[in-house]
Amino acid sequence: MLPEANLEWMQRLFGLPRTYGEVTDSWSLMHRNLAISQRHYSRRVAKRIPSAVAPYYSKLDGAHKETMLDMRSRILKCVPKAQEIIKYGMPTFVVAGNDVAGLMSHKEHIGYYPYSGSVIKNFPELSKKYKTSKGAIQIPLGELLAQSTINKLIRARIALCPVARGDVDLSHYDKLDSQWREIGLAAPARRGLVDNKLTQLSQLRKWSEEDIKKIHAMGPSALKILKREMKKKGFSFKKSK
Repeated sequence: MLPEANLEWMQRLFGLPRTYGEVTDSWSLMHRNLAISQRHYSRRVAKRIPSAVAPYYSKLDGAHKETMLDMRSRILKCVPKAQEIIKYGMPTFVVAGNDVAGLMSHKEHIGYYPYSGSVIKNFPELSKKYKTSKGAIQIPLGELLAQSTINKLIRARIALCPVARGDVDLSHYDKLDSQWREIGLAAPARRGLVDNKLTQLSQLRKWSEEDIKKIHAMGPSALKILKREMKKKGFSFKKSK
């Protein structure tokens, strides 16, 4: 054993606790420093929140804000280049024009929305831990979806998107969607048409209006543009059976 004098010297040199009280004091100090670091981290994250969504987060406090910001960080860890917008009243994460995840603060939980009714059903294990529906997961305040779970959910959502190549290479569409750009269709609708091998107005005559509506991102505005331009050419959709 070391002489008591040498032991005391080493304790002072390396800052080792010498009594039970000092041990508990050291743990308290460590936790306090950790809490301070987490607050500083939260402030740094908050500074990077885009102006489009910042007002939503700024209205939150306590566990609601903490859970929302932590979930946001995990989503961005999966898709760091995602655009953040407000859609349907909630922060939404967009990759190459496709909504891949949404977060909304509720009174008793945080809602996670994969923007597809086909994603959550592929992960039945989630319903054993969380309250789920076809298009949402309810996360209790103070809890978080595991990073691996978020990765799986987002990758499953991206796999359903018309454009799903990494983070996403869109050059392929530039060569094929010129007619759709000329008539003023938005990018997601243009990609939806190209993914269905539709690059000319004349091709739409072989499709019914109901089938066109089922194409990804083919909303009322895009459909209105198509019908207007088809009318100019004397074209019309195929009649539904």
